[in-house]
Amino acid sequence: LIMRRQEREGYFDFFRGRLVYPIFDIRGRVMGFGGRVLDSSLPKYINTPETSVYKKGEILYGLNLSRDAIREKKFVIIVEGYMDLISLFQAGFNNVVATSGTALTIEQARLIKRFSPSVVVVYDGDKAGELASLRGLEILLEAGLDVKLITLPIGFDPDKFIHTKGRDEFNNVLNKAENLFEYKLNILSRNFNIDNLDGKLEVIKEMLPTLARIENMVLRSEFVKQLASRLKVAEESVWLEFKKISHGPRIRIGITKKEETKAPVLLCNTVREAETMLLKLMLEEKSFIKKVKKTLSENDFLSPQVRKVVNLLYTFDNEGKAFEPSRIVNSMEDNSTNQVVTKLLLGDALENNCDIVFDDCIKKIKEDNRRRFCHILKDEIAVEQKKGNFQRVGELLKEFNASVKQKI
Repeated sequence: LIMRRQEREGYFDFFRGRLVYPIFDIRGRVMGFGGRVLDSSLPKYINTPETSVYKKGEILYGLNLSRDAIREKKFVIIVEGYMDLISLFQAGFNNVVATSGTALTIEQARLIKRFSPSVVVVYDGDKAGELASLRGLEILLEAGLDVKLITLPIGFDPDKFIHTKGRDEFNNVLNKAENLFEYKLNILSRNFNIDNLDGKLEVIKEMLPTLARIENMVLRSEFVKQLASRLKVAEESVWLEFKKISHGPRIRIGITKKEETKAPVLLCNTVREAETMLLKLMLEEKSFIKKVKKTLSENDFLSPQVRKVVNLLYTFDNEGKAFEPSRIVNSMEDNSTNQVVTKLLLGDALENNCDIVFDDCIKKIKEDNRRRFCHILKDEIAVEQKKGNFQRVGELLKEFNASVKQKI
């Protein structure tokens, strides 16, 4: 509540002129505070800085009051802001928690699972279609939760929606919630042209990590079927791509300290290992950024987390900016990407044979991209043959043969 002044001696009221919300833990103990301005000044909200007591990634606002209702209704509504939660609670939706405007963490996901098997995330209309936000929600899938989403009309958040349209209308929207997989697939289908090969490849790249986080095999099989049907490709091709990423990289989130101290493997067995090792090279030795950039675009990387960091490194290089590891971490919004970067930076340095590692990684990624492109082409050829569009079949066959003969 009180902070030391930096520019001169003395202290000041940290939340002066703000409406203050106490933030409780699950046992009802006050851990920190949030403060909202009473006018149009910025920032709109400020929170207690993280302390040994208050760790915002381990607390869900309102859970101490809503946990019984969550258990009873067997699902939890997740919103962003304090007022969103309060307005829903007052309207009778008392199985609700708020993330205080931060990305979800695995600790919060596990906390939710203690009380409910299902979640419904409510998006403001202004956030519809933001893939970065959706990737952040996949941490809920990783915790084994059933995840659904609803999007409010543009210009509305839950607080405004309840006060403007009322409880019944919100309940109607709630009943139309889509599961995360279908919601994300619908957005991708609008963002990319799935009638051409590049669009199909982009959609598959985005959807495979989501599939990997779904533990239920029956559900995963159903979603693979939906993805293949939407893209008009063979299910077998989707499964083949999925198997390539299902083992994951050796340097991965959640490795043990014993694994962490092992010397890194120089030659990579999977494309995910190749992507991660190539990123490690770029983070450790800046000269590799230009070498990779000459050979691969950020879209050549299958892992969304690796792709994000590579894109940032390319941007720094294009702008002639020097970068420090802290700049990379601070530029990333989602926790899973930060964890990947942190693990790579904390792991053993690649002291020898860096050029051999570089060549092997580049070769493996390019070969994988070529194979995936060929599989998509084969599916496209089969579709056009069924349509009787033989001119298009001929064009695709030329592309296929050229890709097969391409030297890596």
